[in-house]
Amino acid sequence: MLSGSGEYKSALSLPKWAKLLEKEGHNCTIASGVKEKEDFANLKKCDVLVVFSKRWKLKDEALEAVQAAATTKPAIGIRTASHAFQTWLAFDNEVMGGTYSGHGGSGEVTVTLVEENKKHPVLTGIDSGWKRQGKIYDNPAVSSGKSGSPKAPFREDNVVLMTLEDKRNKPTPGTWVRQNANGQRVFYTSMGYVHDFEDKRFQRLLANALKWVSQGK
Repeated sequence: MLSGSGEYKSALSLPKWAKLLEKEGHNCTIASGVKEKEDFANLKKCDVLVVFSKRWKLKDEALEAVQAAATTKPAIGIRTASHAFQTWLAFDNEVMGGTYSGHGGSGEVTVTLVEENKKHPVLTGIDSGWKRQGKIYDNPAVSSGKSGSPKAPFREDNVVLMTLEDKRNKPTPGTWVRQNANGQRVFYTSMGYVHDFEDKRFQRLLANALKWVSQGK
């Protein structure tokens, strides 16, 4: 788990999630950077890569190690994973499949399951139409480039599972999965506030996502 999203307190949320996973028999390692030999070793041997960092400026061997893991391992991206690496801005589109183009103001957000994808395994046991607080990340059909990321289209192989909507924003993709040509499975959600991690529905979403990307291994 790469943890480095101070604004959204990943240092608080990821350890709590890790404890829940460890109770189920998973081994979790949290890294706040890619600097030590152990960090490089963990990236090579991890079964699933979880990214919840923000604009890390990785270089040389550190960047290469992350790129190797992120393009070959099953991956889960949370909230700021859309702009996780300042020195690899294309990560959002190339791996996560997104088109992050900034966000609006904070307010009540409605989470809606996409009707045609309600039976996807990642949505098992999760209801539609629940409310939460936060800012909606904009993932348009084509990225605006405002965030610094290269302009690119929302990936055609993305399967959108949830949309987010508030008084100022029409429904926009908020959670999706994709499987690329190499068979790599990826999950991304733009939710990820501390209160999201405390919500049983979000916990279930992440648990389902882990099972799906890893194919239950």
